Amino acid sequence: MLCVEPGDYAENLIWGGAAAHLIGVAGTRQTLLDGTGTGNVVVFENGETAAAVLQGFTITHGSSTSGGGIRITAASPTLVDLVVEANIVMDPYGESMGGGIYLVDSQATLSRVTVSNNESLGPNGGDGGGVYMVTSSPLLDNLDIVGNLSHMNLSGGQGGGLYLDSSTPA
Repeated sequence: MLCVEPGDYAENLIWGGAAAHLIGVAGTRQTLLDGTGTGNVVVFENGETAAAVLQGFTITHGSSTSGGGIRITAASPTLVDLVVEANIVMDPYGESMGGGIYLVDSQATLSRVTVSNNESLGPNGGDGGGVYMVTSSPLLDNLDIVGNLSHMNLSGGQGGGLYLDSSTPA
C-alpha cells in the first residue's frame, strides 16, 4: 500500500500493470491528482486486475481525446472513494469519449465514486460527458453521476452523464 499525504499533486499516472494500492490518506477533498490539462490523469491499460486500487482522491483537470480523468482499457482496477471532476475530452478531428471516466473492455469495480462537472466535446460529437462505457461489465456501488455535459458541433453527442454500449454493469 502506498499512502499519499494531503496535497495537490500535478500528475499523469500510467499504472503500468502493477498490483498496487494507492490511497489518499486524508480523503478526496484533501488529496488531489491534478492533470493540469496535459493528458489523462490516471491510465489503466496494461491488464491491471482488482488488485490495482486507487482510493481517496479527487481526480481533476485531465484533458485528452478519451478518458480525461481516468482511462481504463482492457483492465479491471478497483476505484474507491473518488471524486472525478472538471475533466474534459476533446478531439478536434473526430469523436471524444468519456470526460470523467472511459471504460472499454473492463470489469472494473467503482465504489463510492462521484463523477461531476466533466465534459465531452468534438466536431463529430462528444459521448459520455461523465462516463463512457463500451463492452464492459463493471461492478458499480454508489456511483453518483451529476452535472456532466456532452457537446457537439456538427453531429450528435450522446450521454451527458453516461454513454453505455454493449455493456452490462451490475
